[in-house]
Amino acid sequence: MNIKIINHSSLGEAEQAKLLSQQIRPLYETAFPKEERRAWADVLFLLDEEQNFSLQILLLQENAKTEFLGFISLWDLSDEWLFVEHFALLPEWRNNGFGAKLLNILKETYPSKAILLESEPPISEVATRRLNFYARQGFSILSTTYKQPSYYPNEEGDLSEPLSLYLLGTRACSTDELSQLIAKLYALVYRAIK
Repeated sequence: MNIKIINHSSLGEAEQAKLLSQQIRPLYETAFPKEERRAWADVLFLLDEEQNFSLQILLLQENAKTEFLGFISLWDLSDEWLFVEHFALLPEWRNNGFGAKLLNILKETYPSKAILLESEPPISEVATRRLNFYARQGFSILSTTYKQPSYYPNEEGDLSEPLSLYLLGTRACSTDELSQLIAKLYALVYRAIK
């Protein structure tokens, strides 16, 4: 059994289109509530137009069979940091060690970069388990006051209220570096000004 991560761009156009429509989109839209994800058209636009954005496809290979496990949407923020915008496994692959293995493969794939991600505060059992999972994978809380800009406008056409999340990373950073990272997230990932 071999687990690997491949960049979506390494696939042929037909294979990309099939994987995006039949595997990734359904998982994306069921794993994340609307307020925590982009419109699908925006994801496709980023894949075509944004050089710092990629989808990492998570695969399990056993003998001659290859199975889709999930995906990671990844932003290359700088020479030192990657940002995991979304990380999702199919339900049948959750809670059996694959998430930890995949994060380790991601760290091995980008050994010179620290990884940044957002997570819900511990307001539910699931959110607490998720934070504990990330802590076991070497992530520490960098900010408990981080606000994720909204992906969607409200009825008046303004952006909806931001989500209060924790910001986690695989290495510590100074207050100044954290402020710069958040500014980069807002400018690049969310296209919003703090």
